[in-house]
Amino acid sequence: MIEYIKYQEKKYPVRISTYAMKMFQKETEKNIDDLMDINDIALYEPLLYYSMVAGAKAEGTELDIKKEDIEWVLDECFIDFIKLIPKFFPENVVGEGQVEAISKKKK
Repeated sequence: MIEYIKYQEKKYPVRISTYAMKMFQKETEKNIDDLMDINDIALYEPLLYYSMVAGAKAEGTELDIKKEDIEWVLDECFIDFIKLIPKFFPENVVGEGQVEAISKKKK
């Protein structure tokens, strides 16, 4: 499954795959379940980056965004990314309540 986010008027494929989760875990030394800690918003940056790499790979392209720029991508599409995460997990790792809580905290 592939979802899409929009950044600077361009659609990018996003796929929260085993690769994305493995790289997230390797970089952060945390599990995907740790995203429930809404006090550490920085955890979303590596997840988004590796999910975009996986999305591009699934579509047979290469990601044209550098890892060091992912903070700006997330800054523009944070809520959209949060909303698509549950689509990849039937158990709803991130639920609607968390989206609402994070939205309020970000303001």
